[in-house]
Amino acid sequence: MAHSNEMRLHFARLLDDGLGHRKAARTVGISEKCAWSWMQLYRSGGPRACC
Repeated sequence: MAHSNEMRLHFARLLDDGLGHRKAARTVGISEKCAWSWMQLYRSGGPRACC
């Protein structure tokens, strides 16, 4: 399933606000597995890395 850049940016903002990746995943509407991948990408290179 393809996710929009808006979803990825929203997820990154939630992480920046201190929300954990599981809660951020539920908020954005993605699977925990996808959230884990996005979180790893985000941490390795900032919000643009996961978008």
